[in-house]
Amino acid sequence: LNSAEMREFATLTDFAGTDDEWADEFGLTCSMCSASPDRGLDRSDFALVVNDTSADGCFCTDEELESMRKTLGRVPRAGLPSSSGEPPSHWDAR
Repeated sequence: LNSAEMREFATLTDFAGTDDEWADEFGLTCSMCSASPDRGLDRSDFALVVNDTSADGCFCTDEELESMRKTLGRVPRAGLPSSSGEPPSHWDAR
């Protein structure tokens, strides 16, 4: 997921910052996952973020992820990681 894709997700989790604030936040998220902002987050990285209950993460329940999927309307149900921490096997790593 690139910066723009992750910002859509972040907006659904109540991120309301400026473009500059988002750039900083995305950079921190990538750093947390040891990912390059140019490369973005792969499925494992995203699973880490949505399953992280610390202040650095963005924990989401399966129900919240399902609601976001419906709102975005373009990710198959099987495309979202579950709270088990295991992303679906069909996701391609970036």
